[in-house]
Amino acid sequence: MCLTMSMALCLTLPSCSKDDDDSENKNPTEQKDDDPNKNEESEVIVNDDNKVTGASSVEEKDGKFTIDGIVYGPGSKDGELVVIGYNKDKLKGDATIYSKVNYKGKVYQVVSIEKDALSGSAITKVVISKGVKSIGEQAFKGCEKLTEVSIKDPDATFAGKDVFDHCTSLTKATLPANIKKLTAGLFNYCDKLTDVAIPSTVTELEGGVFQFCSSIKKVKLPDSITKWGNSIFYGCKSLTEVNIPTKVTHVPKSFVLDCTSLKKLTIPENITEIGDDAFGNTALEEFTLPKNVTTVGIRICRFCGKLKKFTFYNKVKSISDGFYDCNSLTDVVFHGTKADFDKTFIDFYGKVTVTCDDGKVTK
Repeated sequence: MCLTMSMALCLTLPSCSKDDDDSENKNPTEQKDDDPNKNEESEVIVNDDNKVTGASSVEEKDGKFTIDGIVYGPGSKDGELVVIGYNKDKLKGDATIYSKVNYKGKVYQVVSIEKDALSGSAITKVVISKGVKSIGEQAFKGCEKLTEVSIKDPDATFAGKDVFDHCTSLTKATLPANIKKLTAGLFNYCDKLTDVAIPSTVTELEGGVFQFCSSIKKVKLPDSITKWGNSIFYGCKSLTEVNIPTKVTHVPKSFVLDCTSLKKLTIPENITEIGDDAFGNTALEEFTLPKNVTTVGIRICRFCGKLKKFTFYNKVKSISDGFYDCNSLTDVVFHGTKADFDKTFIDFYGKVTVTCDDGKVTK
């Protein structure tokens, strides 16, 4: 089986490419993260004498092909194949999703991985070849031994939620270069994930994309994002650095809730609304709501025990239960008059000094 997978991977990894002459001048990391726009297709050929090239084994029955343990079935069009399942006794270790199957002269194009197709399998690494355009809902859910994913087609998309949900050994994922949407729960509970780069083409993050990725430390969100859902980083306990894109207008609910290592976060001027529980149970020490914020949800900083200073403006009229158990908070800056502050509904759990534009208030 090791021979099987080694042969398969040589069709896709840069170390097996025709650019070997330059490989000595590249560092191993750069080789591995090859240009996603390169020709990264892979083909399995079966001739009339049943000789197989490009894979270890191919079985054909009733129009379905089992190639190195992965089952490909007919697509919606003649000449198309889709990944529909696997043989659990044969699919172990590293794997390639092939882009073409040439079976006795007829060439099939592999176009997608269907819903639940490889869910729960024992694969350890997977290369999804160029030409495979769609990856279905929960396609790799519960692949607990999967450590690395590389998607070679720059225009591939995710067709549903929880694609890599509970891939608890996953440490690295290479996303399609032109991807526009990261779907809900994409890396939910991938608690060893440390390395993922989000392409600048992404415009939408659905809810819970990185929820409970407890090992991820830094994430750079591109400013191309204009739409995002709730709980993006909920439970990312090792997260120390993240930014808010400049084209969104709100911070969603539970944005960094329970990110207990997050000490600093800057909210840009484009933000006008803060969702419930957005920053709860973090390690923030100072926190400022920019002047354009008008709407603030409940419990925004609840259980932020290290928070010492909070700044906000008079456009905010209510912050309900926002600072429960913020025992270190003593310094509040309010950009408005004392009269304005008196009209603001806000709870503090402990004695604080509020510095207004025209003097101080003790609350």
